[in-house]
Amino acid sequence: MGLAKRGNKSTVIIPCGEEYGGAFPTLNDVIAQTKKHWSGYSTWKKSYTNRVASIAEQANKTHSCVCLRFTWYWKDRRTDPGNIASAEKYVTDGIVKGGLLKDDRWANVRRIEHDFDIDKEKPRIVVTLTEL
Repeated sequence: MGLAKRGNKSTVIIPCGEEYGGAFPTLNDVIAQTKKHWSGYSTWKKSYTNRVASIAEQANKTHSCVCLRFTWYWKDRRTDPGNIASAEKYVTDGIVKGGLLKDDRWANVRRIEHDFDIDKEKPRIVVTLTEL
């Protein structure tokens, strides 16, 4: 868990092992949760957004116009990449709430890239913000 800063880049590492609260929900998880009760999504979103914000607020830097590069280290290949990447909204909102990114509007987020890999031992999300 942590934050690394180099020049015009910042990297947020969000651990997703069970000891840190587990993996972020996939799109299928979100759909199932919202079918159970209308407020289910809101509760999840707040929880996961706050989890990221607590890491992002460690930065004493705010980016204003960036490329966001997500690297999703998942525990296995049973979930398709698009389903995993749906958690991007929680992560981006947490980065904004934590003050590392000014806003998530078009003027501030100019490009979003995704990579996917497997790490059974240390599932995590790594987000690199590169100033444009």
